[in-house]
Amino acid sequence: MAVDAARLAVAAALAAAALSPSVHYIRSAKGNFFMAPGKTIPDADVALTLPASSTCHCKSMCFVRLSCLAWSFVNLTDGTSECRLADAGPSAHLVENNTDAVYFFLQASVEGDYRFDVDGLLYLKPAELTTYASAKERCERIPGHRLGIYKTTQQYQMLGDFTATTATAGSLYMDLKKVGDDLIWGDGTSYNDTEIGKAVVVKPFKADARDVMVFWENQLSDAWPDENRKFMCQANPIGVVW
Repeated sequence: MAVDAARLAVAAALAAAALSPSVHYIRSAKGNFFMAPGKTIPDADVALTLPASSTCHCKSMCFVRLSCLAWSFVNLTDGTSECRLADAGPSAHLVENNTDAVYFFLQASVEGDYRFDVDGLLYLKPAELTTYASAKERCERIPGHRLGIYKTTQQYQMLGDFTATTATAGSLYMDLKKVGDDLIWGDGTSYNDTEIGKAVVVKPFKADARDVMVFWENQLSDAWPDENRKFMCQANPIGVVW
C-alpha cells in the first residue's frame, strides 16, 4: 500500500509540473526563438554587454548584431538592467541559473531540425549519431529540453513512423534505463506505470551491461550505452502532460 501511495504521489506531482511549459517558443519573422526564465549567459561566453530597459530592448540589440545567436536580460542589484549578447547558443555554453534574468536563444543556434509532433511536444532531431550519455547531455544543456521519453501508444506509433524513413533508419536512444528488474524513464516513472508499458512487450534482456533501451525495428530492446545511435530531444512549450 505504501509503495502504491508513493507512486500515486509521484504521478500527481509529475502531472502538475507538466502543465507548465518547459521552455517558451516564440515565432518571429526575424527568426524563431526560445525564452527560458531564470537563466543567463555565463560571463566567459558574453560577447557584448549593454545597458537595457526591457527584454524587448535587449532582443532588438541582438537582432541588429548579425553574429548574435542568444541574449539575456538581467536585473542588477543596483536597480539597473543589462543585456548580455552571445554569438553562440546553449549547445556551446552551459547556461547559468539566475532568478533575476531571462535567457533567449534563436532556434537557428541549435543544430538539427525542429518540429511539433502529434503528441503536442516539440522535437529536435539532430543529424549526428552519438552515445547514450552524450545524447542525454546534449539535450539537457538546452534549456527546457530532455532526451526523448515516450509513454503513450501514440508516441510509440510516432517513433515507428520516424525510424521507418530512409534518412533516419536504425535504432534510436530514449531516456529509459534498466534498474534491477525494472525499467525507469528519465523522469523517474516506471515503464510499467505508463500506457506504453501496458501495451508494448520489451525484447528479452541480453546482458546486464546493456542497461539502456532503444527503439529498433518497431521494438524496445536493451543496448550498449557506448554505441553511436540516433536520438531526439523533447521540449514542452505548450505545457501538455509529458
